[in-house]
Amino acid sequence: MKKCLLVLLCLMMILPCALAEEGEMFSYNNSQYVLQEDGSAAQTTFGLYLSSTYNTLSSDGIKKFSSYYIPDTVFYNDQTIRVTALRSGNIVRIFYDNRNYTTTNIPLDNTIYTFEAWVYQIDIPSSIKSIETNVFYNFPNLSTIYVAPDHNVFALIKGVLFDKTSFSLISYPRGLTAKKYAIPQGIKRVGDQAFMNNTVLNSITIPDSIVEIGVSAFQYCKELNNVVLPGSVKTIGNQAFANSSSLSNITLSEGLETIGTRAFANCGGLRSITLPESLKTIGDNAFENTSLTSLNIPASVTSIGANAFPKGCLLHVERDSYAARWAYENNYRYDYPNDTSDPLSWLNGAEEEPDTGAENLITTDTSWLN
Repeated sequence: MKKCLLVLLCLMMILPCALAEEGEMFSYNNSQYVLQEDGSAAQTTFGLYLSSTYNTLSSDGIKKFSSYYIPDTVFYNDQTIRVTALRSGNIVRIFYDNRNYTTTNIPLDNTIYTFEAWVYQIDIPSSIKSIETNVFYNFPNLSTIYVAPDHNVFALIKGVLFDKTSFSLISYPRGLTAKKYAIPQGIKRVGDQAFMNNTVLNSITIPDSIVEIGVSAFQYCKELNNVVLPGSVKTIGNQAFANSSSLSNITLSEGLETIGTRAFANCGGLRSITLPESLKTIGDNAFENTSLTSLNIPASVTSIGANAFPKGCLLHVERDSYAARWAYENNYRYDYPNDTSDPLSWLNGAEEEPDTGAENLITTDTSWLN
């Protein structure tokens, strides 16, 4: 009998775990989560229930109810599951007057509001150990992120969220109003989407401790116009500065090795840029839809992606370099500005034909050579 009870107890203990499998999606309090390998959960979308009473609030009144608290635990399949990570999701689920808005629009005060616009503060619990990308980039009024001062992983410096374990800048809240920002010395990476959609900043100071600019780190920063990347930066990620239409002055220093796919695509204000001699890789569409009319490609470059430059851009290349072959094969205009060889060398060196008579001589007008 004791053995049967022991077996039954063991089955009861493992049954809840069997009901929840890694990668399984579930909802709790209108937000979405996914189960992870260690049995914890990652929050993938934010959800919020608004009752009809909010229909009478003014915009100032909304701000008083605008804090969003990320839970440290959720309940699923009769289990209490710890929330340890934040991941980027595809939608924000809105519940208003018992209706589920799978778009982000909800009606308040005869105006279209979104959940993102409604949030001014987000609290991150101590249970969160991983934020894979800036999941807050779509919150235009977010001005305050709270984490405990002794949090094991995350820290705040002047309102900006950092990962202490990877020395990464995770999120620059879009609600901050400063036009200039200097990343602290010692930070090694600007995280994916860290400044994405910022509409205020026009200048960024990047210290020489930064080695990587993450994916979409400054994408859609429409006021950003002045950036200097120090020589410590080795990689500019995919879409890093894409669609930043005002970007007109960016310095790439010696030490840079990789410019990612669409890194500067649709930066219409970009008319000139100098590529350093250390550069090795230029990704697909890297400078597509910029205003570049000419560009020097150093001989160090050994990989160039499709449609990397505007079609009318004249590429200045080294003779016999990878860039020269690429320009020829992809029908881009190119020249050899540093070539010291005789451009008329093709006229010389042929063996003189024997004089077999005037009838065999060809007289050609050579005035065009002078």
